[in-house]
Amino acid sequence: MAFERELERLGGLAKYVETRFAELAASETEAAKGYRTVLGKSRADAVWRLRRLGSLVGDTRFYPSGEAQALLLDRLHPQWKQKAMQEGAYLDDLLKAALEAASR
Repeated sequence: MAFERELERLGGLAKYVETRFAELAASETEAAKGYRTVLGKSRADAVWRLRRLGSLVGDTRFYPSGEAQALLLDRLHPQWKQKAMQEGAYLDDLLKAALEAASR
């Protein structure tokens, strides 16, 4: 279980950074038109993977779930990134804590 959580954290964060980079680059100028194409493809890929998450095999199934958790954390607890790379910190634990805090 810890191995999968670590893959979800590291692989998911890599996908998250890829998506956030494309979002930021696409929002800048008209010259960033190519990034808007990349962003659209990245989002479409993420939706496709999340819909088929149960049937994905290998390590790739942890990337979209980790990315989705990171995107949720952006909305629920914007300071989550400070904790994400600490030893023993996993995205699902951070998300659980953020949800508990939001429900108080």
